Amino acid sequence: MTPRADIPHAASLTDVMMRLLTANLHRGETRVVQAIGIWLPTGEEDYAIPDLAIVDADHQDHVVQYNCVEPAVCRLALEVTSSNWRTDLYTKPDLYAVAGPCT
Repeated sequence: MTPRADIPHAASLTDVMMRLLTANLHRGETRVVQAIGIWLPTGEEDYAIPDLAIVDADHQDHVVQYNCVEPAVCRLALEVTSSNWRTDLYTKPDLYAVAGPCT
């Protein structure tokens, strides 16, 4: 189980999200979403959950399993490092790279 985010983590995530919303990335072709599951091609039950993502507006049409979206609809995955920084810095980037377009 991933540890719950601490207050600085939550505040940083809010700051980034506000900037993305101000840049109008939550309209038109894209949406800004938190904690969305991104399906990974590495196994039958593999997925990653970034803190924040920018996805295609039609992402709900691309749900595969376990309420996760196909990686092709993901335009950006963002991790705010916290107490589980090793996972954020070493494990998850490799998983996202395997998934494909989400970088």
